[in-house]
Amino acid sequence: MLQANPKNVQLMQCLGNLSREGFTQSSMTAFFQERQATSKFSIAAILQSTPLLQSLKRELKRISPSIKVDDDFLKSVLQNEVLKREVVDGEDAKQALNFLKRSNKAAIKAKTKIQSTQKASLSEQPTVEPFIIETAEDIL
Repeated sequence: MLQANPKNVQLMQCLGNLSREGFTQSSMTAFFQERQATSKFSIAAILQSTPLLQSLKRELKRISPSIKVDDDFLKSVLQNEVLKREVVDGEDAKQALNFLKRSNKAAIKAKTKIQSTQKASLSEQPTVEPFIIETAEDIL
């Protein structure tokens, strides 16, 4: 603690949350969720997710159009050759994968809830029938 750098943003944020003013349930929860989402295990899980594998495959096809690569091969290369073993295997990696799955489910649930409320609000709006002018006398 004595050798800590006072300009370190993470340290100041952590100490700020432990202070009397910053110590609230919501600030501690937000701090924990931020740390969990940006941990090396979570980032490794995101890199191995299907959307990022699809994006990686698309970029590889852009570089070399004749190449045929499947998702399993890309995932295997990421796990065995690109990422460190500690972020791919172990209990922390499993927890990060579960966190990612829960976050995706929550995002999908929120998105469908927003879409359903938008559809409901559109159906509740009164419909206005168009006024059709057939003759010049209708105008006058």
